[in-house]
Amino acid sequence: MGCTDIEACLFAGINRDVLYDYQKKNPEFSDRKEQLKQNPFLLARGVQLKDLKECNSAIAQKVLERKEGSKVALTAAVQVTITGKDADL
Repeated sequence: MGCTDIEACLFAGINRDVLYDYQKKNPEFSDRKEQLKQNPFLLARGVQLKDLKECNSAIAQKVLERKEGSKVALTAAVQVTITGKDADL
């Protein structure tokens, strides 16, 4: 779910010390935990990509703004066509 350690401990009903002791004894768990924290973000990126491929201009605008900051603005004068992997501006 992308929780912080504190949130995960509350969800699991354990104390943070229990989590950290377990991590010390099982270093591979720490790596897996960090990977799982990224899962919601990867899913969200997949949804964004799907929307982009379906020519959702609102999503395209948000992605560009996030990537490029405030210097990017889509206007009616600019048309974006996305087909598969190709993008024409």
